[in-house]
This record gives sequence, C-alpha cells and structure tokens, in this order.
Amino acid sequence: MNGSANERLLQLAALRASARPFFLASTLLEYLRLSGTEVSECARDLGCDESTLWRLALCRKPSETNFRSDIEQISAAFGISAPRLAGVLRLVEATRALGHENRGQRRESIVRAARDLRRSEDNPDADPR
Repeated sequence: MNGSANERLLQLAALRASARPFFLASTLLEYLRLSGTEVSECARDLGCDESTLWRLALCRKPSETNFRSDIEQISAAFGISAPRLAGVLRLVEATRALGHENRGQRRESIVRAARDLRRSEDNPDADPR
C-alpha cells in the first residue's frame, strides 16, 4: 500500500473513531468544527504533520485523574506540543460544558478567545487588544 492509501485509511479510521468519546478523534474533530481550522493548520499548531494528527486521533483521550501525565506521554510519543494539545482538549471540554443554549454565540466567543490566546503565545510582545 502506498503512502496516500495509508493516509486515507488513517483518516477513515479517525472519522469512525470520532463517534466514540473514548478516542481523541471525537475531541479533535469537534475542535476542527468549532474553530473552523483546517486539518493542516491544526497539525501545524500542534507541531506535527497531518499523518501524525490522524494517528493521534486514534489514541485514547487523557483521563481526568491523570490528565497532565497522559498529555505529557501522548505528546512525547507523537512529538507534539503538550500545552497546545491540552489547550485544544480543554477548549472543547469548556465549549461542551456550556451546553446547547446560545450555542453558536458562546462557541464563537470561546473560539475567538482561544485564537487571541494562540496569537499572544506566538507573539508575546503583541498588544493584547
């Protein structure tokens, strides 16, 4: 099987896994939907390529009791940014916690705040306004 066929199988597996909250795929695909971020941009933000992102999606989500340790292990295994992965997961969790009332407006505000945070992390000298 060639590289693009393997990539396609990873994508299909991740899409299928996204139906189960056990897998990171459910959270990563929700993040893509909420933020309007492309797969390539999300991968770049985490410090990996798209193939790695699809493999990451097939991992078990970190447990709440060992969240930090799980994030560090996952990040080390995939060579990605632990703080950014934690941020993506926490953003989706926070958005889900808001519930379905005024869903669009609240999510839009949260996503906008997350983008501002990401920009400030990328450029710490920038004016936060």
